[in-house]
Amino acid sequence: LAISKHLVMMNGGILGVTSNVGQGSTFYFTWPFTVITPNAAAQHLPPSSVHRSIFSKPILAPDIAIETRAVVVEPLVESRQLIARILSLQNIEVTFYESCEGVVQDEQDRLLNIFGSDCAALQENHRPNTHFFFATRFINAEIIVETARALGELFKKRNEKAKAEGLEHYKDLVLSVTMMVFSSPQGRALAKDMIQRISGDGLEDTVRCRYIVKPVKADRMTECLQMPGSHSVFMNCHSEAGTKEETS
Repeated sequence: LAISKHLVMMNGGILGVTSNVGQGSTFYFTWPFTVITPNAAAQHLPPSSVHRSIFSKPILAPDIAIETRAVVVEPLVESRQLIARILSLQNIEVTFYESCEGVVQDEQDRLLNIFGSDCAALQENHRPNTHFFFATRFINAEIIVETARALGELFKKRNEKAKAEGLEHYKDLVLSVTMMVFSSPQGRALAKDMIQRISGDGLEDTVRCRYIVKPVKADRMTECLQMPGSHSVFMNCHSEAGTKEETS
């Protein structure tokens, strides 16, 4: 409702409500517009507008895209389809799940198969920049925290093992966790609490947490994906208001 009200007001309309005792409420909105013919509409549009799409957003640089993959946990089919369209432009590896079930096990199996016979990380399988997007609600907050921390421990152990074995071409795996929450004070407060729980207690150098709000926008998802290799500067967006840069 809050999102609908904001959208209506942005376009110069109003959102109202009428209520009847025992019968419920009816919401309505006004949306001012001018009726014109198709030919007249075409004359008023700049050429670029005809082909404009809500998905014409920034694209990852090829050197970042080839090292990037995304895992999306989203139970809603429509939301998965939207995110799939957004990420399809980025030339990255994407995996979808309906729930957290199987996520950790699949990741553990994957980490066992990222090295070639010469012990060098396979470029097409390695992709050190890994981004997990979780559709977050109060009902699944605990399982997301548990899943994210389990993933963080996997990544941390893999990095420590690689360093102990002296793998020359290995780049530290860095886990990026993004919670997709509803745009409300409660949703934001939940995300901030989860960020502290996920990225603390020994995982500070392995996990990068942030949140974005629904409905998901292409530019915000692209921003989350723009995380360079583990020996460079990270963008740590704990809120929408600003960003913080940290060096590992």
